[in-house]
Amino acid sequence: MDAEGLTPRLAFEDLTVHVNGLLVLDRINFEVGSACLLGVLGPNGSGKSTLFNTIASLIRPTSGRVLINGRAPEEERGQVAYMTQYERINTRIPMSAWDVVMQGRVREIGWFRWPGRSDREIVRRALETVEMSPFSNAQITEMSGGQRKRVFIARALAQGASILLLDEPFSGVDIPSQSALLGVLLRLRDDGHTILMSSHDIIQMFEICDDYLPLNCEPEALERINLSRQQFQPPYPVGT
Repeated sequence: MDAEGLTPRLAFEDLTVHVNGLLVLDRINFEVGSACLLGVLGPNGSGKSTLFNTIASLIRPTSGRVLINGRAPEEERGQVAYMTQYERINTRIPMSAWDVVMQGRVREIGWFRWPGRSDREIVRRALETVEMSPFSNAQITEMSGGQRKRVFIARALAQGASILLLDEPFSGVDIPSQSALLGVLLRLRDDGHTILMSSHDIIQMFEICDDYLPLNCEPEALERINLSRQQFQPPYPVGT
């Protein structure tokens, strides 16, 4: 339970994960509530992607557990959407932004069935939320990096996920596109989504995130992070 006695949206309890026999995450204990933008910090190889893969049930913990809304991840399927740093696109198959977002409805629709009116309305609203409605018929291969990432976030919204895992979402995105993407993330947070975001840009994380989770940082680095953190107050409070 969190400080208010509510079940946290996401919790790690003594979470320990080995990958190929190597200890990557060691007894992580942390809770994240709704309407939160959480920065996951750490150097290369610190376990950020391993943490995301574990939350998404792509890796099984060695010990400890992940809880989503107080339940095991397999009981909350569909609540987690994971956008990797390098989303693969099959360039041999023409796909519009609409087609990509509709992929988020496959779990509900089932294979080899046509989307219904409600599915199309969900996709329409998802594209509208990320401000990509004017590009719904545009080919995903012809979009900029920032536009693609907004489409992938729309796919997560169409899925109905309440937890978004974003691995380096601003990587390879120009400054104007970063600003547009940040606006989308802040609106989603204010709407109640829980967003975990990894980034190498620590200063940027301090400026925009509500809280942060450092992974496998040396004591000296952690002290510098904490000292630097005190210089910043997120300028985007919940509800703005």
